[in-house]
Amino acid sequence: MRRGVPNLRVYLAGPVRTPRDWRQEFADGLRCDPALVTLIRPGGRMPYGEDSDPELRSELYVPADLLAIGTAHVVVAYISHEHAGRGTAVEVGYALAQRKPVLPLIRWPQDVTATRYAWRFLLGAVPHLYDIETAASAVSYMARQAAGETLTEDSW
Repeated sequence: MRRGVPNLRVYLAGPVRTPRDWRQEFADGLRCDPALVTLIRPGGRMPYGEDSDPELRSELYVPADLLAIGTAHVVVAYISHEHAGRGTAVEVGYALAQRKPVLPLIRWPQDVTATRYAWRFLLGAVPHLYDIETAASAVSYMARQAAGETLTEDSW
């Protein structure tokens, strides 16, 4: 964090095990000074070695994830029909209960039909669905605005 500049804390909710690292794709898509954003990656530093499966250690990761969501300013939630689980639903529900903005992220077009059915409740609570690029742009905009940058068409 730059001295005196607010740092936007972003919790990255969603499945830990996916064939493509959506969290890294999201981080790579940010269009702002990386010092303006802290990405909180659940399950990233689980004890008991690197081979430990965070999905099997809910007694450790659930309290830690809820605490992390509480410290976040915004939650980006990857909603996948292939890797759907109640963990993401808990993360999203907790974030909404804490009045945190939630940006639901899906892959177009493969997740649209299944996601619309499985996550119908979410669509009533948030105004948009995002792809990775649009979600990264929205977070970049939030971070730059929070840092007090004057945003013009030329600077974007």
